[in-house]
Amino acid sequence: METKKQIRRAVLEKRNQMTESERAQKSRIICGRLFAMEEFTAAQDILLYASYGSEVETNSVFVHAVSLGKHVYYPRVEGENMRFFRIHALSELAEGYKGIREPDLQNEDMFCGDGTDALLIMPGVAFDEERNRIGYGKGFYDRFLQGGFAGYKIALCFSLQILSQGRITAEKTDIRPDRVLSENICLEENL
Repeated sequence: METKKQIRRAVLEKRNQMTESERAQKSRIICGRLFAMEEFTAAQDILLYASYGSEVETNSVFVHAVSLGKHVYYPRVEGENMRFFRIHALSELAEGYKGIREPDLQNEDMFCGDGTDALLIMPGVAFDEERNRIGYGKGFYDRFLQGGFAGYKIALCFSLQILSQGRITAEKTDIRPDRVLSENICLEENL
């Protein structure tokens, strides 16, 4: 059985081989599917990640959410944890932890709710069909979610990031998204 580190390396290698135009086209499809979801339209607060490298592009999510009057928050890494801060323009993001864009240090409009009416849109490297997730290995999202976030959680990824065989071994501290959304796959808990 492959380790998380081996799976992470293999999936990142495949994702990094996608062309820029392929990533852009698939990102548009994924975002269109996201915008049609009830969880997106109903949420007033959107907690969003700033896409980095070969991840699903999320700038369009910010633009669309703001055009609908939603409040959009981005994470800022602070030591071993992260907190989400509201921004009003993408120009309020600056290079931060590992080169990933974060709200600048001047921004102190922090997300303080429990998230019951919020939507968290999260990244990930690999997922299995049970929605178990491999992130980048630092556990920032798991620690944030353990703090009492009660909203809906959607992970965005490309289909090549969803393992067709095998299962990701989940740790006791791992928290699965409610839904994993790609350009042609939607995994969610069977109710």
